[in-house]
Amino acid sequence: NQMELAEILKTKLSTFFAGIGIKITDFNLENFSLPENVTKALDDSSALGFRRRNLDIELQLAQADAMKAAAGNPGMGGAGMSLGVGLAFGQQVVSGIKPVAPASTVAPTATIRCPKCNASIPVNSKFCPECGEKITASGKKFCPECGTENPAEAKFCKDCGHKF
Repeated sequence: NQMELAEILKTKLSTFFAGIGIKITDFNLENFSLPENVTKALDDSSALGFRRRNLDIELQLAQADAMKAAAGNPGMGGAGMSLGVGLAFGQQVVSGIKPVAPASTVAPTATIRCPKCNASIPVNSKFCPECGEKITASGKKFCPECGTENPAEAKFCKDCGHKF
């Protein structure tokens, strides 16, 4: 950006000129030119980047131009060229059509309910991902105070009364 460059130059030059008693109050950068080879390299690089992003369009345009040129050629060479380009174009059209994916046939994952927070969790979970409760294979829970096995839906331990 020319304005940003002008501001940087103003700052740098102000320091230098302040040493000899001159104050720069404003600095405008009207124009600057790059050497011709640098300008050409930037233009080529930009064009290449555009072509890379739009390669399929570029190929289609080239095929259309080839078909036009072949149609104007008399004789069998032009007809063969038209046929080859036409087939290639048709192949591109067909390959561009994507088949519709079939409906998912994956079976839903079996779940159980966490005895502490009632979250739906996969059957083979060892801990609840929501509350961290240890899940036992039998679907029962153990009291952290006395170790007694309790039903999964119990809110209190049946032996010591500890609240789950």
